[in-house]
Amino acid sequence: MEEAKEIYLLLERSDNPMAKVDLLNRLVFLFLNSDLERSEQHLKEAYELAVANNYRKGILEYYKGYGRLKFKQSLYSAALEYFTKAHEIALEIDDQEMQAILIDNMGMVWWSQGNMEKSLELSSRALEMLRQLPDKNGLKASCLANIGNTYERMGELHKAISFYNEALEVLEASGNRRMSSSVMGNIAVIHAQLGEYTTAIPLFEQCLKAFQDFNNKSGEIWTLINIAAAQYQLRALVSAMDNYKKALKKLKELEIKGAEINALVGLGEVYTSFGGYKEALSHINQGLEIARKVGHITGECRGLRALGEMYLQMKENDQAVYYLEQALQLANQHQFGTEAKLIKEQLLLAQPSNESTAKVL
Repeated sequence: MEEAKEIYLLLERSDNPMAKVDLLNRLVFLFLNSDLERSEQHLKEAYELAVANNYRKGILEYYKGYGRLKFKQSLYSAALEYFTKAHEIALEIDDQEMQAILIDNMGMVWWSQGNMEKSLELSSRALEMLRQLPDKNGLKASCLANIGNTYERMGELHKAISFYNEALEVLEASGNRRMSSSVMGNIAVIHAQLGEYTTAIPLFEQCLKAFQDFNNKSGEIWTLINIAAAQYQLRALVSAMDNYKKALKKLKELEIKGAEINALVGLGEVYTSFGGYKEALSHINQGLEIARKVGHITGECRGLRALGEMYLQMKENDQAVYYLEQALQLANQHQFGTEAKLIKEQLLLAQPSNESTAKVL
């Protein structure tokens, strides 16, 4: 990676401790999507130097970096704790830009924990703060994308795509291809949710190529999962299985619990379609176990729905209703509008018509 080589060279030549902290923190960010172990190693090195030189911004970056690291690992309570500590220092040193970044990061944590209202409140607050600051297009785009992501989860797809498109316009104007790929992936997800899979897949493939070019392993893994999910809907089951397995293989090198949950449950759904119920149950239960362990509400909800759909295909309707009703309760509790709609459709198939009308509506 050329950028990393350049930073290492600058580190060797620098005699300024604070400059070294800043360079190490650039490496932390650079490896966050490809090598969590190396990212954490540089984070600790930066922290030691920052503490030794009483460099408050460097200490702030340590807490922010650990927040992002824990977020990647789906350790949400720890992530929130680190972001909160970083925010306290940002207030202390009156760094308004960093305050906005950290508020938006906290919004992402709440999103992952299933609290859409809190997520929307924090990311909107961060966006308003950034609109008051000049030349913060990349940061504003991040907030716009996160707000779009929240509306997407709530099932308000038209609002979601509006925020995504605004983010994409900002990024393309500033030539930020790295982040544009992520937002384009979000837009592709919307097309998939609208059932436009043949439109979504080429967009995902375009994103995949960009993530590979930037050595963004996290983005590559999520995109493989999204491609597999779209292929599953088109009943290209062999291709879907292949891409889920590719994602799981890459996840052995990079721990991302949210992605692992989605890949395991998705692969379980593919096995269900083949009638391989033993394998389906094993994979879905593995995903559910991880989701419950780390408090990944969206993953738990999807896993429960997948179990319900499996039992529905097996014509074990009582079991199907048991899991689908649990999934619907979670979806309604956490405002997962799109997910709730899918679950209701399955419940209508699983329950007798009179009973289903009473329970689902």
